[in-house]
Amino acid sequence: MKISIDGKEILTLSETQKKVIQNDIHVEIFESDMARRLQWTVEHPCDVCYDSRKKSWMEMLKGLGVRNAPVEKLALAKAVFEHLKISLPQSKDKDLVVSVNDIEAFRVTPTHKRMLVLNGNIDPDEYCHTQMKWILQHKYERCMERLRLEWEPKLASRGLDSVPTDDDEFAELVFSQADYKNRSARKASSVLNR
Repeated sequence: MKISIDGKEILTLSETQKKVIQNDIHVEIFESDMARRLQWTVEHPCDVCYDSRKKSWMEMLKGLGVRNAPVEKLALAKAVFEHLKISLPQSKDKDLVVSVNDIEAFRVTPTHKRMLVLNGNIDPDEYCHTQMKWILQHKYERCMERLRLEWEPKLASRGLDSVPTDDDEFAELVFSQADYKNRSARKASSVLNR
């Protein structure tokens, strides 16, 4: 499980971390969930930028003699940026291709980047890298919390009076239990038991 931008891995989970996530979520669902979350982290600030500036952008275009403005938000933003000659450094004026497990999730266009800059005066590429790392790490941490909540009582009922404080060691202890099943195995056994 990994997230890449323009083919460069920005974060890859260890095998144990992958198993922790797979305890909680199917791989296919993980990919679509990560893609949705990653896209939202880019589109939400762009929506905020658009919503706060749309009226002034329309007035500006009208004042410049533009008779028809695009309806779609990215198209309108692009038209405004072209009229105002708002540009990015050449190194940043290209799409960022964001992939989850080598499957393209979405593209961050130069228009998205300009809106991110307008909304927070930030480096859009750095923002994307930081947010995407955080999302994957956060997903792992939530899955680890659920693994601990489920298995600490089970392990205590089996006579263990202590468990590892290290997440990887704890996860490996859980995975070594004879009755451990990951999400896919639990679903398969529940279908068979119907």
